[in-house]
Amino acid sequence: MNWIDALQASPAYAAQKALAARVAPSDAEVRSLLEALAARGGKLSKAALAQRLGMPAMRISGFVNAARRVLNLDQAAVLVLDETAGTVELNRELLGRQFRVTVR
Repeated sequence: MNWIDALQASPAYAAQKALAARVAPSDAEVRSLLEALAARGGKLSKAALAQRLGMPAMRISGFVNAARRVLNLDQAAVLVLDETAGTVELNRELLGRQFRVTVR
């Protein structure tokens, strides 16, 4: 089981998805987001992320904000959208701690 499988199988992830309800991205969308960020060291420009996800650039902020509602457990900065710099950053180590999964 890889780290994304472990995350998505965790009780905390299921609880976060339930809290985010209808705005929560699908598991496949979250997986694509995490894979894209992990492949580039955890940080991408919004434009590069949109391209990797095959998503219109104008939708990326809304999508990332929806994903943040699932991944930022207790408002921890697991997934950060910096609108000023135009970047999205994943803190994998914090994700592992918050969701109690191994992220190596």
